[in-house]
Amino acid sequence: MRWPNKSDSLQVTWISQLVSLMVTAHVLPTIIIMYSPLAQQVEEWTGVPPRHFYSLHRGHRTTHMSSELRTQYFGIHRFICRSLLFFSSIFVAETIPNFGVFAQLVGGSTITLMTMLLPGVFYLLLFTSAKKRIILINRMQISPDSPDDQLAGILDVVRYSSKRILLFSMACFVFGLIGGMAASSSSIMEIVGSKMVPPCYVQWFRTGLNGPTNTSASTHCCGPFMNITVGDVDPFKFCIMPSHI
Repeated sequence: MRWPNKSDSLQVTWISQLVSLMVTAHVLPTIIIMYSPLAQQVEEWTGVPPRHFYSLHRGHRTTHMSSELRTQYFGIHRFICRSLLFFSSIFVAETIPNFGVFAQLVGGSTITLMTMLLPGVFYLLLFTSAKKRIILINRMQISPDSPDDQLAGILDVVRYSSKRILLFSMACFVFGLIGGMAASSSSIMEIVGSKMVPPCYVQWFRTGLNGPTNTSASTHCCGPFMNITVGDVDPFKFCIMPSHI
């Protein structure tokens, strides 16, 4: 049994609120930093006017800037593009409230590709193409000044690579492939078998904005029976009991 949100175990109100404020203060600048590369790439795809920076003159920043340049620096197009990206992320987060199973699927598939499968393949192809170019130059089949555009195939990898490195890379590839397939299949089965909570906007359409208020317990209390509280609080109204999980 696991709880994604550890702050639900805090029974002191001000400590729980302080933790929430600190997490929020951490998330807000993180969103800005992580959104910048994605936003710039989307702006390039959608044809948003390019970024202009302040001109430098003799090491001093020029404060005077024309209205046209100021509009290009941060105009309405960039504001609309980044706002749409931000609200799209909010829509995805509200559509999939329990994102843990999807994070496991991403970790079992893409992370396995980036850490176990693709690095070895890229190394073998780059090493083989470089060695193939050297061999062709020594045989005087190509000029040393020719473009470095020799491509290596599977037969070239087997022919020119060291057998020790080749066996090690193949072992890593097979191990990563088996682990990635097992993790991905397990995550897919968990997604299929799990009961997904409907998004909040779906509940609004069903029950309206004035839907039923959640009055059930929401705190994970301590103890073997999860019923130990701070003070004289009734655990049946305050704690999430094991039978409710």
